[in-house]
Amino acid sequence: MLSFIVLKAGQYYLSPDYMSEEQKAQVLEYYDKVRPALESDCVEQLQRAVPHARIVVIPDGHHYCFIKHEELVMMK
Repeated sequence: MLSFIVLKAGQYYLSPDYMSEEQKAQVLEYYDKVRPALESDCVEQLQRAVPHARIVVIPDGHHYCFIKHEELVMMK
């Protein structure tokens, strides 16, 4: 089994069109302080549930991770 896990930075979720500066700060704080532990737990749970899985974590990725992070996606 091969699993790609894309971790998005808080910047990805910011919108200058409808978010106040306070809301932007809250989003960034969540993604800097809360989200990393949740993501780490999910990766660990997957590894325990499927010990033979190869898990590739792609930081600061997005839906098109196979384009932006080709070096992490291409199997050698």
